[in-house]
Formats: sequence, C-alpha cells, structure tokens
Amino acid sequence: MKTISLMSAKGGCSKTTTSINIAVGLSETGKVLLVDLDPQGNSSKRFFSNYLELDGICELLRKEKTYDECIHHTKFPNLDIIPSKRNLFVLKKEMLYASHGIQQLRLKNVLDPIRKDYDYIIIDNHPDIDLLISNALMCSDMVIIPVNPDADNIMFSDSIEGMNLTLTNIKEAIDEGEIAEMDFRILLTMTDRTRASQIFEDYLRSAYGDLVLKTDINYQSAPVKNKNRSGFVIEKDDTRIGRNYQSLVDEIRSLS
Repeated sequence: MKTISLMSAKGGCSKTTTSINIAVGLSETGKVLLVDLDPQGNSSKRFFSNYLELDGICELLRKEKTYDECIHHTKFPNLDIIPSKRNLFVLKKEMLYASHGIQQLRLKNVLDPIRKDYDYIIIDNHPDIDLLISNALMCSDMVIIPVNPDADNIMFSDSIEGMNLTLTNIKEAIDEGEIAEMDFRILLTMTDRTRASQIFEDYLRSAYGDLVLKTDINYQSAPVKNKNRSGFVIEKDDTRIGRNYQSLVDEIRSLS
C-alpha cells in the first residue's frame, strides 16, 4: 500500500487533473482512495455535482461522521473519494489554534485505519505551505510536484519558485525529524514543442536529474471529454495527453 501526495506551492500546474488521472489509472489494477485536501474541492466537484452536500474530509478530521458517511464510491469500480469543500478553511484555522493533540497527525490518524482497504491513496493538496500540507506529508510515502513551463527565463518562473518552496518544506520536515525519508519526484506538465518549453525541460533534467519523472504531460488547449461526457477524466485511448497519463501511471507503478 502506498500513499502519494500531489503538491506544489504554485497553482495552475495541473495538480488536480494529474491527481485524478493517476487515481483513475491506478484503479484499473487496484483499489484506490482519492483524498481531496483542497478546501476549494476541485477534485470533488469533478466527480460529484452535489459535492457541497456531501460529508468528507472535514467531517472525518473533526470526528463528526463515520467512514461510511465520508467515503464515496465513484463511477469507477475501484475508485473511492473523500471529498472536500470550503468548511476545510475553517477547520484549518481551528487546527492552527488548537491546544490539544498533535495537529500535524490528524490526517494520518484518520487514514491509518483504512490503509488496509486500498492499494493506493492519492492526496490532492491545495497550493500552499501550511498545516494541511504538513498533515499530508506526515502520511505520504511519495510526493509528486507538478511543474509547468511558465516563463522564458528560469529566473522569473513562478513554477520553479513553487517547486523549490515545496522541496524545501519536505527537506526541512525530514531534517527536523518530523517525517522519515521519503521519495519525492518532479513531474513536467503542460509542455509543448516551443523552444521555451524545451529550455525549461532541459534545465530541470540537468539540475534535478533522476528526481524528474521520465513522463511529460503535454499541454492541451481545451478540456478533453471522455466517452461518458463527464468532461473530468481523460480517457487514455482518446488523446495524446491521455496516453501521457497512462505512461505516468505505468511509471508510478514501477516505482512502487
């Protein structure tokens, strides 16, 4: 069983799309739980139009609801999701000022009893460095950091800055003994055939070597809808980007 977090201190780098596609791809050969730890509920709304009415991660962390009430089955037979919504913003503030318990372990304490039920747990995190991110780190075996080419000059790249903030946060947590050594990887997303994109990729692979996953995720100019018209999950056989994600899933399996 492996828990994988998708993290970046920068938004707009295909983190949620990647989380969903990894979860769906891995569910083809095993049981997968997707945990939406983003108060905006971006993963949740892509599976359930009524996600605001569903109990989810906030209720579990508060111990207000049971697992059966907060884990929801998706249309994919082996994929479940614990959804999120904006009440997670309130819980984050409550955790920040709480005087009881170790707040960084709340998510781990919630997930530990159900790990045996899944082959993979995928955590979709919001773009920040905060207490929710610390909770995700505490229960993750691997962190994948999506990075997209967003500037002609690497020095002015918000994506690189977000990646470095995330890497620093992970390394500090390891150095301070908060978490054990873990596997973390960099994923290139939204790449294209422009020279700027190639320069960006060359820099990452030169600077970070094997930390950069072999698979790139190509840029898509418009949302791709699957055969069921959900518009949320890319079918692996439909498009080049779909095949990219299938390749990524295969690479993740090889690292497990």
